[in-house]
Amino acid sequence: MAIFLLINLFWLSFEARSLASVTDPVEITYEIAIGVETISGTRKSGTKIESFSFKTEEEEPGLILVNPRVIAKSLGDSILADIHPFSYADPKKVRVNLKLPKGYFSFSSFYMEKGDLNPMKVSQFVVGAAKKNMWTKTRFVDLGTNFELVSPVTNSNIEPNHWKTSVSKIWKEFSKQFGVPTEHLVFLDLKGPISGGPLGENVLGIFANHKISPAVQEDMKANLGWSPQSSTRNYVKANYPNSSKNQWQEYLFGTFSHEIAHLFFGFGVTRERVVSVEELWFSLGLGIVYDMEVTEKLLGRKPQLELDIINSWESKYSRIPEIDQKLVKPNTSADVKYPFDRKKVFAHGKAAFYLGKLREKVGIDAFDQAVLNYLKCSQCVGGYEDFKKFLEKPSLVQELEKMFVIY
Repeated sequence: MAIFLLINLFWLSFEARSLASVTDPVEITYEIAIGVETISGTRKSGTKIESFSFKTEEEEPGLILVNPRVIAKSLGDSILADIHPFSYADPKKVRVNLKLPKGYFSFSSFYMEKGDLNPMKVSQFVVGAAKKNMWTKTRFVDLGTNFELVSPVTNSNIEPNHWKTSVSKIWKEFSKQFGVPTEHLVFLDLKGPISGGPLGENVLGIFANHKISPAVQEDMKANLGWSPQSSTRNYVKANYPNSSKNQWQEYLFGTFSHEIAHLFFGFGVTRERVVSVEELWFSLGLGIVYDMEVTEKLLGRKPQLELDIINSWESKYSRIPEIDQKLVKPNTSADVKYPFDRKKVFAHGKAAFYLGKLREKVGIDAFDQAVLNYLKCSQCVGGYEDFKKFLEKPSLVQELEKMFVIY
C-alpha cells in the first residue's frame, strides 16, 4: 500500500495465471449502476454478457468503492476474483459506463472527459461514488495531468492547498527524471493507521486515523519502533523532527512522494505479477529509494517513516540469526516467534536499504539509467530479475546479492 502499507488492503490470495488464459477480448465493457443499497450492471467480454448484482457496502460513510474483483466474485469468476490486488500485470482495455445515485459525485481510475470515462488499459481499476454533502473534490492540472483530491467535508486530514502545492513539486521532480506516468490521478483522504497505498490504478489512498487500536499500536511498535500513541497525528508528533516547521505536513509530503513513486514502480509504468505482497519487494524498495531522494531535495531531509522502517530492519531484525534474511523465497517458519511483519520490515525496509547500496556501488548514473531502461520495458513483469538485465557489472551485483542475502 504501500508505504508504507501499514494497513491490510484487500490482501487476498492469487493464482499465478495470466488473464490472457481466461479471456483476451479487444475490450471489456462494464455497465455499473451504483445504488445506495445495491450495485448492479453487466460485464461484456467479446460476445459474452454477464449480469451482476450485490449489496452496497460503504468503505466509509457516504463513500462507495467498486473494483473488478468484487464484480468477479459476484459472478463466480474465481480466477479474476482471487487475483492479488497488488498484481498489476496483464492489463486489458477496459471501458466503464457509470451510473450514480442522486446526490453523489464520481471518481475513478479513468479520466473523465465531457462526462464520459475514457477507456484505458488497466488490470486493477476502481470506480467510486461519494455523497456530496459528506465528501468534497478538489482539482488542479499540472504538466498535463489532472489531479483530484477526494476528502471528507468534516475531519479531513489533508488541507487542499498544501496537497496541491506538495503534489505539484513532487510531480515535477519525478516527471523530470522518469517522465509523466499518467494523465489522471486521484488521492483519497481515508481512515487508516498511517501512510498510504494504491486502491486501484491512478487512485491512491492516504491514511490517518483519530483513534488507533491496541493491536495496531503493537504493530507500529514492532515494525517501526514507535511507542504507542492514540492517533496518527500523535504518532507523527512523537516521531517526526521537532525542528520541522509543520510535522503533519512533512508527514503528508513524504507520503504523497512515496505513493507517487509507485506510479512508476509496481503500480503503473512497471507492473509485477505476484502471489504475495512480499514478492513486490523490488518495487516497494525502489519506490522508497526515490521518494527519499525527492523528499530530501525538496524538504531538506528524508521522510522519518521511511528512515525508521529501514532502521527497524538494519538495527534489529537483521541481527536475529533465526530470522531468514532472504528477500527471494525466504523460509518464514521462524517469523511467528517475533512480532514483526515481513512485508513491512523486509519488503520495504531491507529492500530499500539493499537497493540504495546497490545504487551506490554500481554508480548512481548507471543505476538510474538501468531504471530508465526498465521503465521502458513493457514486457517486464518479473521485478528485480528483469531489472538486473539492464545493470552492468554482473559480478559486482552478485557479490552484493551474496553480501545482503537476497537469495
